[in-house]
Amino acid sequence: MVKLARIAFANMRDYWPKEGETLDLHRLDQDRTAAVEELTVVETVRGGVLHRRTRLKMHDKLAALTNLARHLGMFSNQRVAEGSIEHRVMRMTPAERVVCAEQLLENARKYLPAFEEWENKVSQEG
Repeated sequence: MVKLARIAFANMRDYWPKEGETLDLHRLDQDRTAAVEELTVVETVRGGVLHRRTRLKMHDKLAALTNLARHLGMFSNQRVAEGSIEHRVMRMTPAERVVCAEQLLENARKYLPAFEEWENKVSQEG
């Protein structure tokens, strides 16, 4: 899902060099490079001057957005399994959702320190 999100939310402006800069692909982070499907560099010499043309082909953004939406159940014709968390949340009123979110936050505050302590212990052991 992370790769789909990187593709879906990629912005071509992130790849353009700023004024006075040359294109430096090393400045692109993992989120930016994940959206690149193909990179082509063509160098030619004309009149004793090297000309470089760089072409980036991006992955299909619409396909990534569609797959993310489908994964999140955003299409109305998708069935949600009865008894699943999604099904229960869909049947809640807004007020019930707020109460549920507050309970989740309360549990997170209670259990997160114990989890972090366990995680640190495990990482120190090995």
